[in-house]
Amino acid sequence: MYLTNRYSLNDLAHEVFKLGLTKRSGKILSRSQMANMLVDPFYYGAFKWGGEFYQGTHKPAISKKLYDNVQRLYSSRSRMVSRWGKDKIFCGLLRCNECGCSITAERHTRQMKNGNVHTWVYYRCTKKKGVPCSQGYVREENLAEQLKQGALSIALPDEMVVKMLGQIEHWEMEEESRVSEHSLDLRKESKEIEVKLSRLNDLLVDGEIDREEYSSRKKNLVHEKISVESQMKAIASEGVMYWLEPLKEFINAVWERNLKTAGDDFKKLRDFFAEGGSNLRIESRKVLLDWNLPHSLLAERVICTEWWRRRDSNPRPVRHPNKPLLQGYSRL
Repeated sequence: MYLTNRYSLNDLAHEVFKLGLTKRSGKILSRSQMANMLVDPFYYGAFKWGGEFYQGTHKPAISKKLYDNVQRLYSSRSRMVSRWGKDKIFCGLLRCNECGCSITAERHTRQMKNGNVHTWVYYRCTKKKGVPCSQGYVREENLAEQLKQGALSIALPDEMVVKMLGQIEHWEMEEESRVSEHSLDLRKESKEIEVKLSRLNDLLVDGEIDREEYSSRKKNLVHEKISVESQMKAIASEGVMYWLEPLKEFINAVWERNLKTAGDDFKKLRDFFAEGGSNLRIESRKVLLDWNLPHSLLAERVICTEWWRRRDSNPRPVRHPNKPLLQGYSRL
């Protein structure tokens, strides 16, 4: 999941090349081959043949959940990531709020009289739509500082993180007692899906549905069955606490202590907003953004000691009129 979010297809190809995955000729994989690998259902246990999906008998290399996460990130970030450069780190991350064009970067170098060489990176609107746009340049350091402050605005303080991690440990103890019950429910669900697949075949044979509808419904059922069986395997190896691990990762990602460190690393800062930010824009040299879930929960939260309490049915965002970065965050 994280590789798809942080690297371009070329970067991924080089990473897997180091691990020994190459073409038959021994050369590095192409971008198109990497793209095909990321979307191929074969790796989670399914395959397509004659326009229909089937559950394979081979051992899946990854879980269905991981595959779905990769598809979500790949579809939303792949085009953006391909434009990121090592020397223009925030390219592809933002758009102009006035005209909607992409934000590009320019690198300027100047040699001073004393012989020193100074380099600056500026970000500006591409103005490719041909409409009037009055937006000017913004320095990379200024942009990075705004993003850092935006990240810190949703950061969780140390005392809250300690309580959260303590509550997760409590949940883990509770979940251990539910392993057997949850496994039985999943086995029941798997059998129900098998019955539905059998009935679907009967409907096709009896001529009550056409081939196109059969293929569509079968695809959904096969995906459901693989997903359920993947959960059963996860429970067998890890128990039902597997869903708590992503929660731990998220809490650590928004921990104030960790975000302060990430804010000094432009690449980590970019990765954080590529994952949690949405609709990032610039206007009058100020950054505006929405937050994706679950980051939007932190943007709208009201600090309380019982952070796990059920949220209000009609939540209202916390207003920060003096912080332009938070003007555009989304409502749940």
